[in-house]
Amino acid sequence: MSRLVPLLLLLLAGAAQAQQQRTEPPLPGRSDQRIERMTHEDAGSRVDEVRMGGQTESITVQPKGGAPSYTVDPANLKRSRPGDQRNGLSSAGGQPSWSVLRF
Repeated sequence: MSRLVPLLLLLLAGAAQAQQQRTEPPLPGRSDQRIERMTHEDAGSRVDEVRMGGQTESITVQPKGGAPSYTVDPANLKRSRPGDQRNGLSSAGGQPSWSVLRF
């Protein structure tokens, strides 16, 4: 019986060790950054912009007068300088895209 007690204690300690969870620090990301929703409206259109941590995430343009809305891809805007390409400022506005079907 005296030989079983240390073995039993060792098994219980191993089971307790397996139960402990590791706490890892959260990965650096965008979970704690501020989200801003801005709307700009004039006589010709309404522009809805979403920024996360100061970076533009999405731009939606709704023209007035019944024209379909479109989105501008801000991925082209991230940290790019207009003079990096030969065509100058024409690339600084992002890539427009239209939704054909909505689900």
